[in-house]
Amino acid sequence: MRNEESQEAFLPEESSFVGKEEVGSAHASRKDAVGGAPASQAATSRAFRASKSARGTLGIMSYVLSAIAVLAALGFLLAVGLNGRFSSVAQGQASRDAPAPAQAASTEPAPNSPPATTSLPAQAVPVLTGVSEKRPAPITADAVGRVESMASITVRTRVDGQIAKVFFQDGQAVQQGDVLYELDARQIDAQIHQAQAIVAKDQSQIVQTKRDYARNDTLAKMNAGSILNLQNAQTAEALAEASLLADQAALDNLLVQRSYYTITSPVTGRVGIGLQREGSAIRTGDASGTLVTVNQIRPIYVNFSLPQKLFSSLQSANARGGAPVEATVQGSDVSAEGKVAAIDNSVDSSSGNIGVRAVFDNADEGLWPGLLCNVTVTLGHDEETVIVPRNAVQSSQDGNIVFIVEHGVARVKSVAVDRFEGATAVISSGLRGGETVVTDGQLRLTEGTPVTTLQDKRRGGG
Repeated sequence: MRNEESQEAFLPEESSFVGKEEVGSAHASRKDAVGGAPASQAATSRAFRASKSARGTLGIMSYVLSAIAVLAALGFLLAVGLNGRFSSVAQGQASRDAPAPAQAASTEPAPNSPPATTSLPAQAVPVLTGVSEKRPAPITADAVGRVESMASITVRTRVDGQIAKVFFQDGQAVQQGDVLYELDARQIDAQIHQAQAIVAKDQSQIVQTKRDYARNDTLAKMNAGSILNLQNAQTAEALAEASLLADQAALDNLLVQRSYYTITSPVTGRVGIGLQREGSAIRTGDASGTLVTVNQIRPIYVNFSLPQKLFSSLQSANARGGAPVEATVQGSDVSAEGKVAAIDNSVDSSSGNIGVRAVFDNADEGLWPGLLCNVTVTLGHDEETVIVPRNAVQSSQDGNIVFIVEHGVARVKSVAVDRFEGATAVISSGLRGGETVVTDGQLRLTEGTPVTTLQDKRRGGG
């Protein structure tokens, strides 16, 4: 009995869901059974243990049911909250998508009325415009040319020696005959002095032989001297004159060599960067003999090529005094005007082009040897033709077109382009002149598109 009471004490309070009355009756029954028979006592003990087991099972079930109830309540609350949120979102979307009652009523057609067709007016497209002009236009041909000096001379020494003095700065402009280098000429000067002395001696010898010849001639006429002495005097005079000529030639040779010791500019132009400086020993047989290069800058050539189909027009224009040529240095605004100076005597068989050379005064030295130039040759003039800005011409599947503006809308005109002249296009047919043509904004235009126009100030309208 003491063990059973200790076990009962360890049961949790929540499991004793039986009333106090039942506990009391159970204790009374146990007290009455103390004095009973052993069999009844055993039966009572088993009944009591069965009742405790039942109470433990009920307690566990109570815990499980309580947990299930709590989880169910939480799930219910969560489901109610999410459902309400989703319902509000769906209602808001439906309210945005659904038309207003008045609008739905207004858009619903009447039973017997035809469906209404409403269209917004087309928006005007802003464009830039120019004006086509009917006027004379030059016939030109474009090419790429290279500037070439009329004379490019490499100055070399003609004698061995040492540079005594340099008389120019690198890149300096020089005139023909200006001294560039002076070599050490002390040795050649001494040789010249020696040769001059020999010539002077020969001249004195001639004076003596002339005097001897005159005396022997006088004696021979007076029959006071022999003819042989006269003849010997005559021979001595001739030998002295010949010796003078030889020695004078040697002196002249030395004087010529002496001129090589003063090196001058062969042409008017500009010197390059000097390769040798003062004190340098130079020789005629190796690289040290190359001193500097002088290029003639004014006037100057530009060489270029033209297709052979233009040969006849080029010849005709050149026969009228030289076809005008304009050369613009690539990458800059520097330009010069000249004329065709020569046409090559054959056409290049591989390219079909013919070489042309133009000459320019180049007073401002804007053209420099080796520069690349864009060359424009004027071959003639068209008296009457239609000119439009080059950007006004567009390509389509049917050929070239131009958008013109008439009464505030765009119209498409098919045109035939004869040629392009710089920033302009020469139209052979399709325009009469005076039309307002679109130069920018054509990508948004079709036939009949309304436009708002703005004068294109970047071009002069042709």
